[in-house]
Amino acid sequence: MALQKETESANRSIGEHLRRIMPEALKRDMEVEIRLGHIFDKYTGDRMSIETAHPCVITSSESLYFVASVDQSDYCKIVEHFRKKIGEPESRKIVDTFMNGCRRSDVKEIDGKTASEKPVIIKKTKVKTVDIYCPENQYDLRVSLSIEAVKEDTGIHSGGFSVREKDRKTFRCPKYVIDATKVSSIKQQSEPQVTYEVEIEVNNSDYIREEFSDLVVELADTIKKVL
Repeated sequence: MALQKETESANRSIGEHLRRIMPEALKRDMEVEIRLGHIFDKYTGDRMSIETAHPCVITSSESLYFVASVDQSDYCKIVEHFRKKIGEPESRKIVDTFMNGCRRSDVKEIDGKTASEKPVIIKKTKVKTVDIYCPENQYDLRVSLSIEAVKEDTGIHSGGFSVREKDRKTFRCPKYVIDATKVSSIKQQSEPQVTYEVEIEVNNSDYIREEFSDLVVELADTIKKVL
């Protein structure tokens, strides 16, 4: 299995809490994601730190913020783990352009070949965000529930732009996909910044609240074991 749950895990409390606050079912235009990253304190600039042996689920805080990225070396270890457990990933090169609250997504290549997919405009509206501080793990988790509207790109755009060039590896499982992405962020008149991101997106039609809650626990346990 790509994700493994430990028999005795402090992360089990995560699943119990998510089963209470996550929706029983998803609407057709909803998506739910789990991201790796760190929860930071706005005032100190350091990772959140609480003396606790168990994870803390944070539904709202004005003094904390989440950064969805991992170190390059950890990214490589995570990718190698999923490659061994699942097999070779699908490789995509994507250029995302952000403008006026929307994202233009253009898939350039799939597995080294020119993609035939047409660019689309995507608008996301947040519904729920849950941050999970994992004191025994190298990374925290963010669970995001959002509504996603996708439409054809008309080619008529205005406003300020920022670009994210993505080199993505996608590992496909029966009920979810794991995306590991190297991102080069380019803003006007600034040097590109490279980050590494890891996230899981559950297939909308396969979402079951209890299974999703277990999936979050399994991801936390797997990352703890891999790193």
